[in-house]
Amino acid sequence: MQRLWLYLLLLLLMFGWAGTTQAQEGAQIRITQVDSSAFPEMRVNFIAAAGDGTPLTDFSDLQLSENGTVISEFQQDQVAVGVELALVVDANASINQRDTGVTQTRREQVRDAIVTFAQQNMNPSQLDRVHLVVPNDSSTAPEFLTDTAGAIFANEVINKINFYVPSNPRATPLNDMLAAAIERLSASEGTRHRAIVLFTDGGLLNSQLDFPALVTAAQANHITFYAFILGARADANEIANVNQLILPTGGSYLHMPLPADAAPLFGSVAAFGQQNQLVYRSQLTSSGQHTITITAAGQSGTSQVNVTIEPPTVQVLLDNRQPIVRVAPEPDTPLAEIEPLSQLVVAQVNWPDNHPRGIAAATLLINGVEQVTIDSLDLDSSNRLQFTWDISQLDAGQYSLVIQVTDELNLSGQSSPLDFTVTIERPAAADTVSEAPAAEAPASTVAATASETSTATNSGIGSVVSEQAGLIGIVLGILAIGFALFLVVIAFIFMRRRSAAPAPVAAPAMVATSSLPPNNADATQILMPAFAIPQGPQATLEALEYAAEHSAPIALVGNDITIGRDPAHAKVIFQDKSVSRLHARIRMDRGNYILVDEGSASGTYVNFERVGFTPQNLRDSDEIHIGRVRLRFKVAAPQGAMDDRTQIFDAPRGGRAAAPSPPPAPADDNMPTEYFMQQPGGARPPSSPPSQSPSSPQPPAGPGKTNQDPDDVSTQPFMPHQPKR
Repeated sequence: MQRLWLYLLLLLLMFGWAGTTQAQEGAQIRITQVDSSAFPEMRVNFIAAAGDGTPLTDFSDLQLSENGTVISEFQQDQVAVGVELALVVDANASINQRDTGVTQTRREQVRDAIVTFAQQNMNPSQLDRVHLVVPNDSSTAPEFLTDTAGAIFANEVINKINFYVPSNPRATPLNDMLAAAIERLSASEGTRHRAIVLFTDGGLLNSQLDFPALVTAAQANHITFYAFILGARADANEIANVNQLILPTGGSYLHMPLPADAAPLFGSVAAFGQQNQLVYRSQLTSSGQHTITITAAGQSGTSQVNVTIEPPTVQVLLDNRQPIVRVAPEPDTPLAEIEPLSQLVVAQVNWPDNHPRGIAAATLLINGVEQVTIDSLDLDSSNRLQFTWDISQLDAGQYSLVIQVTDELNLSGQSSPLDFTVTIERPAAADTVSEAPAAEAPASTVAATASETSTATNSGIGSVVSEQAGLIGIVLGILAIGFALFLVVIAFIFMRRRSAAPAPVAAPAMVATSSLPPNNADATQILMPAFAIPQGPQATLEALEYAAEHSAPIALVGNDITIGRDPAHAKVIFQDKSVSRLHARIRMDRGNYILVDEGSASGTYVNFERVGFTPQNLRDSDEIHIGRVRLRFKVAAPQGAMDDRTQIFDAPRGGRAAAPSPPPAPADDNMPTEYFMQQPGGARPPSSPPSQSPSSPQPPAGPGKTNQDPDDVSTQPFMPHQPKR
């Protein structure tokens, strides 16, 4: 009776498991990679296997945490990583056997199954790694048909298995073969799903294998066992043997009477080549080793990641070598109305841990008192912040500036204190003292003293004249000397400006043409070069900030382009109060554009470097600051070479060319920056006196100098260098 029950149990086992995939109950989660290179953005790859050994597809209860703190926001996606497999062939004495009703030997069935896997399941982008392990014909050691790194091409796997024909099948060193496969897979980087697929008849595994040692080594290295049972049937003993490998490691087995029966299991294994990936913003705030945990389907996987996290550092890009000058138009102008009313401050944010991240807050402090919150928390491409600081209540004195920033991880850093000076310039008050008119004497008094006054006048006039003659002579002499000096100064200025002005270039002579009678013996032809104009580069200024009135690029036409706020002084006008009336000019000199500062109060900068006494050559894409107006200098390529073709003109009637009339003098396109007085009796000065040459920049005006614009303001733009302390 007991024997009958045993037979029934064996039949149930055979019919219940034959042709099906079996595995352990419950899912398995393994984190394969944690990428913190773009911290605080983190990328976590993980493998999730269902209870039947196939990839898990239900992530409705997926949870992610850092050091036990749940991350509520993350993105889930899939990435192609590939798999790493060791295909182990138990080529014992039965490998060349043909089972009942089958035309192929077991070796040929294994060959065809592996060929089909290589053709249909291997990644076409060479992401997979495949190792082929067989018994060595000449020794008891295992043999790898592929190299150490494994085969990455399908054809390589196909060729290796096609040419494998065991010459002397015998009992295989299967335990050593599986141990060697575990060692080979353990040496890989571990970012792929690692598995051992065993082709075996399964009947002798219990006597060949050290199950506990193999399972322990596989579990320690996250290796999964899968098995194909060869032969016409899979009996209970064979199934029990393979289950000792696959159940503890989360794999499955399949009975393979024909090569086509291997497709479902190989398809499940290859599906692990697509791994799950979670992308999220980390909340870690300290350096060191941290634990990442993923939970799904009641199972958890953990991984350790080492991250270096440091607070940001800040540097103020403000030139404190010169004071911030506030200029009042009137002596009694209130402090809140003195220009400039605001100051641009730029801060450079650096990340010592090489992990740039967002800024949550930024504050500017003066003498420890909070002044302004940043306009925008977005860093530019150079990790810079810009503040617009209200200085309308800032009086003359010494100040200390500090900028504090707090990043998205709530880590704070601040700049070193930057000391600077503020000065207030007011015009001197005009003299208002005048003599009061003398009171009129009463009429009676006048009548009473008339005779006395007449007598006194007649007798004293000579003495008065004699006493005042010396004083009048001194005054007249001083006036004469002063007038002469005035004329000398005016003449000197006029002659200097005339000598500095470039000599007018005579226009090419143009010859009027007329028809000559056919019988004119003196008729000649005059050959003249055509009017040739070299096509130089075309330059423009592109307004970037604080120049809303210029929506289109500003063409730089002419050899001398003046820039400022006052249309009477400049061609290119910017309405911003940080721009002087005549602020700067751009000259064209032999194809080069040269920027000259005209002694502006707020300064002129090229690529954050101040243009001082030396004019600055401009190059394409240079960034220019006129006060706080931000511009981009652009130069287009020349349009072509000059036209040097020859023109032929008929001679005028009479046989000789008529003398051309002199061309009109070219108009000077310079804008006046100073006004000049006309010399008495002399010619009027030119309406557009030549201004300084690029080689002789105007020196900055000092106190009491006439070249200081009283309405100019100073914003002290930033400079990208370590400021002096």
